[in-house]
Amino acid sequence: HGHSFWIIAQGEIGSNLQPLSSLKFNFDDPPFRDIITLKELSLSVIRYYADNPGVWMLHCHIEWHIELGMVVQLVELPEIFSKYVVPNDVHRLCTSIS
Repeated sequence: HGHSFWIIAQGEIGSNLQPLSSLKFNFDDPPFRDIITLKELSLSVIRYYADNPGVWMLHCHIEWHIELGMVVQLVELPEIFSKYVVPNDVHRLCTSIS
């Protein structure tokens, strides 16, 4: 978990795909979390500081969802993390595992 975030709005999409304008947005005192639970056909609008360079995965912990492509990769501050150097020991470790 590389980020915490504010939950600005939550709602149900439903079968008619309600527009975002029907949501009640809370910018004054939104809850601050590092995980969120979503029901089927629901959504959450989050706000977070993009200050942690790297590639971060948004996902649930149902593994077959990931296999189906139900995952999002956030590429954050690539101009910073692209300059990182991976130590040779890490490369050797990856090679020895495969």
